[in-house]
Amino acid sequence: GAHTVRVRAAGRLPVEERIELAAGTPTLFHAELPELSTVDEPEPQPTAATAPAHLGASGLLSRARADVLAGAYDRAIARLHQLGRGAATKLQLSRAALLEAQAERLARRPERALPLLQEAARGDGPEAEQAQFLLAQTFGRDLHDPVRAAAAYEASERRFARGIFSEEAALRRGEALLAAGDTHAGVAALERYLQQYP
Repeated sequence: GAHTVRVRAAGRLPVEERIELAAGTPTLFHAELPELSTVDEPEPQPTAATAPAHLGASGLLSRARADVLAGAYDRAIARLHQLGRGAATKLQLSRAALLEAQAERLARRPERALPLLQEAARGDGPEAEQAQFLLAQTFGRDLHDPVRAAAAYEASERRFARGIFSEEAALRRGEALLAAGDTHAGVAALERYLQQYP
């Protein structure tokens, strides 16, 4: 039957997913827990629009991360919206979009996560790669749309061929193609995966 699996680890965002299990059939569950940033970011000068004023962008981002870990998703999203109105760097805004998308997914509102992930994926660097991968996960796991998931995983493979999610994207693309009913393409993708990552 249907079960909800929640995975947590120190220093990472939690993941919650609903899975279907068949009696007597082993099921492999793989959880991607995005790492919380430990990089010190330069603190921009707070503005009158930043609320509360004493926190600044880094403080709001840290508090929002803590809210997500505590399961207070709407409070985290509200903090992240405050961050967007203040003096935040491009990097902080990218990280805020990723965190907001994760909060929306955990709050079971994946359709709200899509535009956030699509916008973040248009950028560059590790945040864009993570956004593209999470976009594919959202299509596949949350929205049960394996066709769009396969296309998003393919875009991740193509754009971030040497990225940290490249191996996982290759595997998940094959699985998504099979789930979409495209057996030939799914098997071919999985065979390429096995050749690339023996």
